[in-house]
Amino acid sequence: MDGEKATSGKKTVAVQINMGGEAVITVSPELFKVAGENKLCTIGFGTWECQDADGLVFVDYSPAVFIPLVEWLRELRDAEPGQTVYVQVLQEKRTAWIRMVNALSFPKHLLRKAGINAHELLCMGYSVGCARDFEFTAEELILAGAQAAGIREIVKPEELPIILRHVAETHGTSLTATGLCQFLARSGFDAEELEAAGIKESPPPSPLPLFGDPAGNGGLFGEASGRTSLFGEASGSTSLFSEASGGTSLFGPPVVRFKMPAADLHASIDGGSASGVDGVSTFLACGAGSSA
Repeated sequence: MDGEKATSGKKTVAVQINMGGEAVITVSPELFKVAGENKLCTIGFGTWECQDADGLVFVDYSPAVFIPLVEWLRELRDAEPGQTVYVQVLQEKRTAWIRMVNALSFPKHLLRKAGINAHELLCMGYSVGCARDFEFTAEELILAGAQAAGIREIVKPEELPIILRHVAETHGTSLTATGLCQFLARSGFDAEELEAAGIKESPPPSPLPLFGDPAGNGGLFGEASGRTSLFGEASGSTSLFSEASGGTSLFGPPVVRFKMPAADLHASIDGGSASGVDGVSTFLACGAGSSA
């Protein structure tokens, strides 16, 4: 059965296409013209060279790759002008679909309209220049992770600072100044280029003051307002060695202060108290507080 039957007058005759020897699909040859000139436009007009043993048009693509193209062209044909039509293709077949469309010489800007992004193209190994042919801007390519060497090949030297500055202004809310600098530096842009674009790293945060400050910043020795410190304050702030007001201590419960005459204290340490309790144990348990 001939897959490329001649047309009669203005009547269009459908053609059968063998997809990789796995399945056959019947389509109107006019469908391949809705996206502009491409190699498939010859199907149905007696000029497609590859046929199978039965005379059907043969395309060396699996149905999982070729059918999404047919479905996308059908939707593109029926869509209103300006509407975006994304291709519906399995994720694992997406790269094969992109390469097929490019190999069949479809207009490159259609890949973008199909929902293909610049990052995908770069990850597949397409050069920055080739990705630019798909009508992605230099700014989009920079944000997609394009290397600086490739960007320098597609823009003029005087344009680069303007483009980088626009990247910073447009995406300043999603990237900190430091993050943007690091991102661009990893892409190969040098300090001179970043400086020309007015992109600088954010200054590092101020170091922790030794004694704190009235604004509420914690210091090494804290303040009386309850800020965390190493030695704490009388208001109950967390500390390493708490105070008499009951502040939290690293070494257990609050220290208990007491008053004891010096002579009694020495006697208690030397021989124990009159009640028979070990003086040293009592002293340590109560804490070595000063007698004010």
